[in-house]
Amino acid sequence: MRKIISLYIGALFLTIQALSAQEYLLNQSQNLQMINPSYYGFNSLTKAGVIYNNLSYDTQENIDTKIAFGNINFENLNFSLGVDVNSFKINSYGLEINQINLSYIYKINLNYETYILPAIYLGIGSQSIESSKLIFEDQINLISGFIASQSDDPLAQIDLNSNYFDLGASVIVYNEKFLAGLSLKHLNQPDISYNNESVKKSLMISVQGAYEFNINYYERSFLPRYSYLMLYLSATSAGSLLKAYASQELQLSNFSIGFHQQLSSLEEFSFLNAGVNAGVSAGNINFNVSYSFPMKQDQTILPPSMLELSLTFDFNPFIRNNRGDFKRLKTDNF
Repeated sequence: MRKIISLYIGALFLTIQALSAQEYLLNQSQNLQMINPSYYGFNSLTKAGVIYNNLSYDTQENIDTKIAFGNINFENLNFSLGVDVNSFKINSYGLEINQINLSYIYKINLNYETYILPAIYLGIGSQSIESSKLIFEDQINLISGFIASQSDDPLAQIDLNSNYFDLGASVIVYNEKFLAGLSLKHLNQPDISYNNESVKKSLMISVQGAYEFNINYYERSFLPRYSYLMLYLSATSAGSLLKAYASQELQLSNFSIGFHQQLSSLEEFSFLNAGVNAGVSAGNINFNVSYSFPMKQDQTILPPSMLELSLTFDFNPFIRNNRGDFKRLKTDNF
């Protein structure tokens, strides 16, 4: 296959690899199931929701990720099933990646306060590129810099497609104070090439940790009765890509607000993003919004600003009786 060259000489696609592929979230602690499928079995809850993530560049480039997810718990059988459908698009390049994942999560009682949730998932994915929106090597005159409107490359006349299977495993250990997780994605390193060349997804290894504590233990009047601070950390490695994420969120009864920071590094490129999270719960519905902006950028790469919206519906019939206790790490449903 002849080399395909983008207008940004690969810098934009390096950024895309560092941020996307349905594996980047601005509010990981609220939607941990997208990083670690074991979270679908958390506290034996049944939920459904949607997530919208938009990456915006100074070049007016926009990248959209849309996710729908849900899970159902079989309490008497000690397992849960989760499903998520992901769609990732870059309209200007005609790039589209879609994947559906089915997860199985089993619950193990370590003791009366601590639980283990091992899980496996199977994914089916597809990706495609509209060749008419790409620039091929023979279109570029390296001397004059002129870009021809048409290419003689036979690949310019057809759209490129590939399909693949994806396998992964994960585990979470948690109680009402802490959470520790490990997830392994792309265990089979699926081939995502568009022809006979072998281009494989890198094995992704991610570790997560969270700690939550009551900041109004003595029930001071200037804070809601149920006020908690949740600290969350994660680190992810996939080939030459490294990501470190941290968030600090205050839960003030049914309202939450916090901050997040993420450092991404890919080969010689790196950038830092920081932003704010906010959310509100009303009955069985939880709505969250997050915004992130670049703090540090490499001279040759274009860091984006990001906006994320998520909406989750909790099917727990007793949630309306929590009397304002919206604590995140809970085992009361077991």
